[in-house]
Amino acid sequence: MPFIWCSNNLTTSFSIQCYWYRQLTKDNSFSQLEQANFDWLFGCNPWGTSFVYGLPSSGDTPTDPHSAFTHLKNYPIDGGLVDGPVYGSIYSNLIGITLYQPDEYSAFQSKLAVYHDDYGDYSTNEPTMDGTASLIYLVAAKASEGSNVVKKKP
Repeated sequence: MPFIWCSNNLTTSFSIQCYWYRQLTKDNSFSQLEQANFDWLFGCNPWGTSFVYGLPSSGDTPTDPHSAFTHLKNYPIDGGLVDGPVYGSIYSNLIGITLYQPDEYSAFQSKLAVYHDDYGDYSTNEPTMDGTASLIYLVAAKASEGSNVVKKKP
């Protein structure tokens, strides 16, 4: 995925496309790629964090998103997908970004891509409605696969 704004939206959509391909063709050629993109969203990435607020409940997830709901009133936005990493070159040229807390992922930042769980970073940590809607579809589709398993009678 290119590390442009809303890179997680692209990751979600790409996983959905792989899912649809598998469903429509019964060809599993891209199933590992589908799963890798899904896993990226939930923590299998260089920062080791889920990009989904509150999910998984026992994991490292965004806690300080660029959201007035959480920043001002501490309202949870469970299930909200944040923008995701951007190219370092994009981040370094943005105006008005101020990290309010020490960067807990500083060891994982690079010139290639950065991600911050900080209210002050509107480029990587802002929840997106369109990305969250796509993620809901993806998670529901994956969950429905588990319910389609035919159980043999004993």
